[in-house]
Amino acid sequence: MKKLFRNIMALLVCAVLIATVFTPAAGASAAETASAEARLSTRNTKIWVNGKTTVSFTLTDRTADETLTVTPEDSSLVKTKVGKWKGDRVNVAFTPKKTATTTVMVSCGGESIKLTLVMRKQKAMTSEEIYAYLYDASVEIKTWDSEGNVYIGSGFFVGAGQVITALHVVSSASKITITDYSGTQYDIRSVAASSEKKDLILFNVEDKNKSAVTLASDIAGGEKMYAFGSPAGVTATFSTGVVSNPYLKMDGGVFFQSTMPAGIGSGGGPMVNQYGQLIGIMSLTVSAAQNLNFGIRFNVVKSFLDGITGSSEISLEDFYKGNAGKVKETNDYNIIGKTSNSVDNSAYGVGQKELDSTGIYNIARDAMVDIVVVYEDGNGSSGSGFFIDRETIVTCAHVVSHGKIVYLKVTDYNGNEYEVMSSPRMDTKYDVALLTIETTSKTASHGELGLATGYIPLGGETVYAFGSPAGYSATFSEGITIMPTASLSDAEAGGLGISWNLKFIVFSAPIYSGSSGGVLLNKYGQAIGIVSGMINVTENLNLAIQIEQIKKAN
Repeated sequence: MKKLFRNIMALLVCAVLIATVFTPAAGASAAETASAEARLSTRNTKIWVNGKTTVSFTLTDRTADETLTVTPEDSSLVKTKVGKWKGDRVNVAFTPKKTATTTVMVSCGGESIKLTLVMRKQKAMTSEEIYAYLYDASVEIKTWDSEGNVYIGSGFFVGAGQVITALHVVSSASKITITDYSGTQYDIRSVAASSEKKDLILFNVEDKNKSAVTLASDIAGGEKMYAFGSPAGVTATFSTGVVSNPYLKMDGGVFFQSTMPAGIGSGGGPMVNQYGQLIGIMSLTVSAAQNLNFGIRFNVVKSFLDGITGSSEISLEDFYKGNAGKVKETNDYNIIGKTSNSVDNSAYGVGQKELDSTGIYNIARDAMVDIVVVYEDGNGSSGSGFFIDRETIVTCAHVVSHGKIVYLKVTDYNGNEYEVMSSPRMDTKYDVALLTIETTSKTASHGELGLATGYIPLGGETVYAFGSPAGYSATFSEGITIMPTASLSDAEAGGLGISWNLKFIVFSAPIYSGSSGGVLLNKYGQAIGIVSGMINVTENLNLAIQIEQIKKAN
């Protein structure tokens, strides 16, 4: 895998709303809060209400004369409506009248549950908000088979102390660990239920989770969606796409199709709509195609969860026994070693004007250049770069560091050529190089990009890449921030000859060979990164060196 990744890095040188939105869990379930024999229960007791939201309640062994009542703390804040009972289950709809936090008391059968409602009038959430919510609800699941092979998958909390994933993620496990993205590991108490037909499994774990995700009630073709997972073992990978087919049957299962980038290791992760509602669980990907991925539909997940009874539960030891002797090919590629989503750039935006994609394109285009290099041994390379002042161009060191340069051509996107005065200033350990051009009265006029030194984009924030992938000059692409700050693992950094301390922004805007040295831009049209490489074992998982690293080349 390390060789594969190095090859890719080298390649770049050469050329309406009805449902619950997001439900943070609030400790124990209602049944656990009251007593072990409690009849009235619901999956979560703290509900994020984004528009009309439904919450399901169960009253075990309900009789016909038992009815459910809902008493708001303040009826001026929220409208409630109790649906029709279906057996022991009933839905309650909550509609916010104002943006506020309030409580309601739900009672039936002589028992009560207090719900906390965090309500907002805003409907669609920003990608940054969805990133923050899902970050606390998602987990990485690591398994070891009988021969010690490591397999990494994804999962998420659907209630207090309940983690769901795709069954195939843990199908050969003789050992399992569940760890959230902040590094907290959860001891597994038991397997609450599993279904081979639905490819789902629910674990009971220590009840310490911060957040949980609840189900949508519909899915529409063309709607925007988001997901979290660990493709290629890259923890906390956030991605976006659209629902390309809301309903299809394959191999006896019911799925939906999406354009969301994914890869091996994404399986079991949450797939949500723009309201933060769970529309499905990542299940399958077609590796021979681009962004052709499939999720287990929310209604299949709901059917699975609703069908769980006490008799479904088995011990973890018994689950391991059922996997005795099974093996699985590892997908623990160990590419990204360190990550952080801790970002606060709110102060930076004061006085700044956000631009649309057209405005950013127009600002950046005239500052971009193509770079072609020929070395003394006859080999050559190409890449991209950008002006940061009248005479200085920034690019990646690996674009210009493969030997003694005998020919160096720099051309802007308007066709103007520039003469480089001397050898590039560079630091190969930080993969940064600066080119100084000769300036005269006849030097062509070009743009310059402002540097947002110290600016780190939020997870899910929109970013833009500019460069010349595959030699196609002036290629502009849009994506999101997958990880605000990341470093390569020690093994990867050592294999590539770069510093283990080199800080990257991981992003999804499409790039390819020839993009290296190009620019990554924020919503203000400023340079926040130098496009550096891509991880080819998954889709749209790309790296940009944080812009402050240019000081290493001075």
